[in-house]
Amino acid sequence: MLEEGDGELEGIGGGGGDGGLQAEVERLAAELQEANEEKLQAARYGLAVLEESAALKIKHSQLEEDHEALKMEVQQLREALADSVSSHKRAAADGESREERLLQESATKEAAMEIRMDELQAELKQARVMLANTSAENERLAGLSTQLKKECECLEVEKNRIREEMKEYKTREVQQLQDNSELEEENISLQKQVSVLKENQVEFESVKLELTHKDEELELMRAQLEEAGHLREIAERQLDEALEALKEEREQKNSLRRELAALTLNPFDSFGHLELQLDDSRNGEKDKGGEEEEEEEMDSGYNNSKGMERNRCSTPRNSGVFLRPQAPGLVADLLSELHLSDSQKLKQQLLQVEREKATLSSAVHDLQQQLSQSKDALSEQQVKMEQLSQRLETLQSTASKRPAERENGMSPSPRPLQNQEAENGISYYEVDAKSTEVLECRMQVANEDLVRLHEELKEAGERSKALEECYKQEKERWRGEAKELADKIRQCIAASRQDQERIGQLEREIGATRQVATDSEGHLSAAQEELLAFSEELANLYHHVCVCNNLTPSRVTLDYYREGAQAGRTHNHSQLHHYRGSLRRHRRSGEVLDLGSGGSGDTSSSCGSCPGSPTLDFRDPTNVRNLVAVIRCQIKHLQVAVDLCRQRNLLSSPAAGGSTESDRDTEALIEEVLKLKSLLSTKREQIATLRTVLKANKQTAELALTNLKTKYETEKSMVTETMMKLRNELKALKEDAATFSSLRVMFASRDEILLVSPSVLQYTWTMFMPSS
Repeated sequence: MLEEGDGELEGIGGGGGDGGLQAEVERLAAELQEANEEKLQAARYGLAVLEESAALKIKHSQLEEDHEALKMEVQQLREALADSVSSHKRAAADGESREERLLQESATKEAAMEIRMDELQAELKQARVMLANTSAENERLAGLSTQLKKECECLEVEKNRIREEMKEYKTREVQQLQDNSELEEENISLQKQVSVLKENQVEFESVKLELTHKDEELELMRAQLEEAGHLREIAERQLDEALEALKEEREQKNSLRRELAALTLNPFDSFGHLELQLDDSRNGEKDKGGEEEEEEEMDSGYNNSKGMERNRCSTPRNSGVFLRPQAPGLVADLLSELHLSDSQKLKQQLLQVEREKATLSSAVHDLQQQLSQSKDALSEQQVKMEQLSQRLETLQSTASKRPAERENGMSPSPRPLQNQEAENGISYYEVDAKSTEVLECRMQVANEDLVRLHEELKEAGERSKALEECYKQEKERWRGEAKELADKIRQCIAASRQDQERIGQLEREIGATRQVATDSEGHLSAAQEELLAFSEELANLYHHVCVCNNLTPSRVTLDYYREGAQAGRTHNHSQLHHYRGSLRRHRRSGEVLDLGSGGSGDTSSSCGSCPGSPTLDFRDPTNVRNLVAVIRCQIKHLQVAVDLCRQRNLLSSPAAGGSTESDRDTEALIEEVLKLKSLLSTKREQIATLRTVLKANKQTAELALTNLKTKYETEKSMVTETMMKLRNELKALKEDAATFSSLRVMFASRDEILLVSPSVLQYTWTMFMPSS
């Protein structure tokens, strides 16, 4: 190739070539001088335009300053006008003439100022038009100057390109050898980077697997949330039915009370019937309370069972805090936070937890208020019981006085009772107060009612104490659970933040590794291109040596070269950034094929057959091994050809008397062979390093797979354990909520009964108590 370049230079230098080049150089110098003169002229025009534009800008700024000053004057005049108007209002008696004069002066000044402003605006428009014209002219001159600069630069680039091409033909071989060695080093470094990238890819796959597991967990939590919503709808429907039943029972109680009030009109005839009605109502309420307790027990047990959803029961809405247990929602929120990757969603979860905490505190406060109200009701009932006991004592004393009065012959008159009833607007018949049966009946009933009320008070006190203890225990338990949930939330938030940071870091590493992989792929393709070019150069050199020494080139080497050139052409058509190199290879391959077709069919030397074409898969990194084997085969053929040339030169040296040119050629070929041998040794070393890198990659991949398997197993066991724990907690919370709702309903019903029964007894007692 160097000989071809020298031949071209000799062709350029010989036969009047020097004169043509000198004339071309003089012509280019003259054109360059003309371009410089035009550039200077354009620069002068540009400077003049810039000076004119600067003057216009100064004038424009002055006009704007005048305009601003006039605006300030107008504003000051308006302020003075406002001041004059205010002073005229303050001194309206003696300032009418002065105000008219000031108004006239201000009107004249405003008219003058408006005229002046119109003139200044017209001047400003003219200045803007002039500025636009000068800027357009300036842009035109700038475009002209840039065009001239581009032409000068193109001329300079063409001149430098010609010089560089002249230098390139001389230094190309040395640069190719250096580039080849550098590319081999880069190939080794890229293989190492590929190993690192594979490790990162394995880590990325592990993270991807973790994300899929998190997605599955999220789907499971969503299904549980939908099931909880369905249960809540069923509970609300059953709550509405329970409220309707309570409404009907209240209506029945009101009807019974009305019947009781109607029966009290005839107290002595219907006394036994009234007692039976009260006993029946108490028994009915007790039966109702028992049925409610049984329903609540069925509710708490059946909701936790695995029955059909349409047959499930729920607790009433009146229980406040026990209506819907907050723990399942919190658990679902905690599990859903594992998949959230946004900080705003985490903040929303925290706000939701705070709201639920506030609702729990409000529910606890409501329970405290209800306990205080129940205590007040119990104290009122105790006061009423004391009053009833006092009345009973007075009744007993009157009953003891009755026989004494009867013995003394005193007959009590029923007039006060009649007067009292007349005052109330009710007419009763007279009652025989002397009958001892009536008094004994009254005493018996009163004693029974008193004993029953004492027992009910004791039961209510015991229940209130038990409820207070349960309330304290549940309050402590809820506080502990709230603390545990807060700790879990903090841990989940910290874990999610760490996961997000890890995911972001892995994404950045993946982006970097992708960039490095694309760069390494480009470098690898470039290295293979250079190796193919090197093999082509060796083939050209071998063919040139054979042609110079009248030897027949090896058909194996030429056939492989033909296949490699064709594969290189197909790949280079797909790679646009190697277009120029592919053209040069096409040119060289065409010349070699033409020369190879003109050679004879006999081979000059026998050598091992070369390996198959490595260009079937051009991006395969193992192609380097095949290329090195091919280059080794080509070097062997070249060495054989050089030895034959040396032998012929030794035989022809006595006859020719020793030519200096052939000696120089042989020395150059020997140097090239030595260089190729050194290059071959470096290639072998690089191949050994690549093999070690591949082994290391394999070991790292196996280790990464084992780590992924162990990590997956551990995470799976942890997830199953946490799910079992959360399900057990959910069941316990549901059972506790059901029990507390049933207790609260029972307490509310008994409280209503205790509040109603003393008023009824007091009313009946006042109706039945005779006047003392």
